[in-house]
This record gives sequence, structure tokens and C-alpha cells, in this order.
Amino acid sequence: RIARLDAVVEKRSFDLMPILEGVYDIGNVLAVCRSTEALGIGSLGVISDAGLAFKQSGRTSGGAVKWTNLEQWRSTADAVADAKARGYRVLTT
Repeated sequence: RIARLDAVVEKRSFDLMPILEGVYDIGNVLAVCRSTEALGIGSLGVISDAGLAFKQSGRTSGGAVKWTNLEQWRSTADAVADAKARGYRVLTT
């Protein structure tokens, strides 16, 4: 079983990193975290000028955070500059 888990973890993709901005409810971050994990994406970014100080949410579990590389920035400019420096193309919606 451990070998199977290790094989799955090794196949995660770090070629794509969703970045969230303006999120104040940790439940929303955890929902996106679960989606990225389900899709095999290994990283998730959060832009928050207050760091990761979110409104507490007791309705979701935080298990996916254990398996996701969580990046954080204090400004959009910092996030974009860092993403570009690491070779990511920046797409927005």
C-alpha cells in the first residue's frame, strides 16, 4: 500500500499552479486544494496581504493540505513576478 501511495505522489504535476486571490474563507481554499489534489496538481498559491489568516470554517476537512505544496504571497505583483521567474505563464480569469 505504501508503494502505491509513493507512486501516486511521484506522478503529481508541478507544471500548473492555481493561485487564489482575495479569499477570506479557509473553506474556499480547502475546496480548491481538494480539487488540485484530485487532478494531480502538486501546488496551490494564495495571495493574502494578511498571510494565511482566514475566517475559520468548521464545515470542511483540511486533509488535502497535507499533500499539497502551499505557496503564499502578500501581493499580486509578488505572486506574478515569482511565478514568471519560475517559468510559469500567468493566465487570469
